Amino acid sequence: MKITWFGTASIALESDDVKILFDPFLRLNRDLPTLLPEDYAGYDAILITHGHVDHMLDVPKILKTDRQVPVYCTKSPRRTLMRAGVPEKRIRTIAPGDTLTFGNFEILVHPGRHVMFDPAYIGASFPNCLKNIPKALWLVSTGVTMPESREIVIYEIRCEGKTMMLMGSYGIDKHVQYAKEPDIWFFPYNGSTRIPTLADPKIRELQPKAIFFDHFDDAFPPLTRRMDVEAYADRLQAEYPEIRTIIPQEREPIYI
Repeated sequence: MKITWFGTASIALESDDVKILFDPFLRLNRDLPTLLPEDYAGYDAILITHGHVDHMLDVPKILKTDRQVPVYCTKSPRRTLMRAGVPEKRIRTIAPGDTLTFGNFEILVHPGRHVMFDPAYIGASFPNCLKNIPKALWLVSTGVTMPESREIVIYEIRCEGKTMMLMGSYGIDKHVQYAKEPDIWFFPYNGSTRIPTLADPKIRELQPKAIFFDHFDDAFPPLTRRMDVEAYADRLQAEYPEIRTIIPQEREPIYI
C-alpha cells in the first residue's frame, strides 16, 4: 500500500489500482510548495472528515478538473459543496455507522470531535493576525460559511490486512470504541498546544503500531503556524519505543 501526504490533512492511499483521497486542500500559504487542482486528479473517491475551510475549500476546483470522482461527506459539507455549485449527483452523503468499500479498502465511519483551540494557541497567532487583518477576518468568517456543525468523522480503514485510523482533527468521542492497536494512526497535530496532554491517554489505551503525523504545517496563516511536531515525536519514541513515529515529507510516498 502506498501513502502520500500532500500537506495539511490531505492524505492519499493507494492499493492495487484503487486510489482514495482524504481532505484535499491547496493551502493558503505562498511560502509552501505549490499545489494545483490537477495534483489531486485521478482518484476513485474523495472522502471528507469535516466541513472546515482547510478540509474542503478546494474540492469544487478539484471536481472541475476531475469530472468523474465522487465526494463522500456528511450533511453539513454537502450543503457547503452545493452552495459552491457542486452538482448533487457528485456527492455521496455518509454518516457514522456507514461502511464504504473501494476495491481492497473497507472504510468504517465513526463519530469524532474537533480539537478545542486553547488560549495559548490563539494568543500565539494574534500578532500575525494584526499584520494581516483582512485575511484573518476572512478565515474566521469561514467558520460560519463553512461550518463543521459537529459533524466530525473518523475513518477506520482496513486494507491489505492492516487497520488504520484517520482523523481530520484531534478529537475523540469518548463513547466510541475505536480500533485497538491500529497499524497506523493518522494524527492531525494542530489547533492546540495541549494536544500531547490530550493524546497521551488515548495512545496508552489504543497502542498504535505507528503514528503518522499530519496537519502540522503552516497551511493558512495568519491563523496557523508550523507546529513543533518533532518534539512530541521524540518524546513518544522515548516513552514508547515500540511505536513508530512518522513525520512525512510532502509528496514523498511511504510504502507499507
